[in-house]
Amino acid sequence: MSKLFCAYFSRLSRWMIFRILLLVMLAAGIACGIVLKELTGAWNLPYMLAYIAFPHYVGIVIGLFNYPLFTNGTIRNQLSVGHKRGHIYIADWAASNAFSLALYLVFSCSFLLTFSQFADTAGVSVKAAVSGVAVSALQIIFYTTVSQLFCVVLKGVKSFLAIYLGNQVIMLLGIGAAEMISEYDIPAETINLFPTAVCMRQSSFAVDPDLGLAVAALIAESVIVFLLGMMYFRKTDLN
Repeated sequence: MSKLFCAYFSRLSRWMIFRILLLVMLAAGIACGIVLKELTGAWNLPYMLAYIAFPHYVGIVIGLFNYPLFTNGTIRNQLSVGHKRGHIYIADWAASNAFSLALYLVFSCSFLLTFSQFADTAGVSVKAAVSGVAVSALQIIFYTTVSQLFCVVLKGVKSFLAIYLGNQVIMLLGIGAAEMISEYDIPAETINLFPTAVCMRQSSFAVDPDLGLAVAALIAESVIVFLLGMMYFRKTDLN
């Protein structure tokens, strides 16, 4: 299994799109930190990125990363030399998450470090900033896991459309649920069951102490999606 991990991570590190996007995220983080220095609410930008941008666009790039694996016979070759399907799925999941988390963390860290040099940091602690990014990263992992599932179920070009629309539906369901809860007599804690609750409930750059249920639900949902994807991959025909 270690050979699979080395192969997937080596492919990721040599992937030119990944290198370019890392530089783009670094430059974007620094630029946003300078341009938005007068905007107090800019502390929430990493949350907004995890909530809005990454589910749509990074998922599509994950599709680009996985597309050749199913079209050029790479996975069939891995199976032919004795690798187990479960191990292949885990290695691909780990590489996909390394890709999406690296982009998110590069942007968030470069933005926060730059922003803290120019903006008013009163009332914002380093612990709160680190905790906020860590909690938001869980949502990145969830959407990455969903994107990988679409890549396995809908191999080829169809997976790109499914990733974009599927992740958007998940986000819209969370927004719709929040509106229904505020309008009807529904327990407010219900929103915690939606994957988007973690980022939706962070209105300032500090982790809400009541987010425990939302975090637990998000982790559980990520595990469920991961297991569903692995079960399907073990039984699917790769031809």
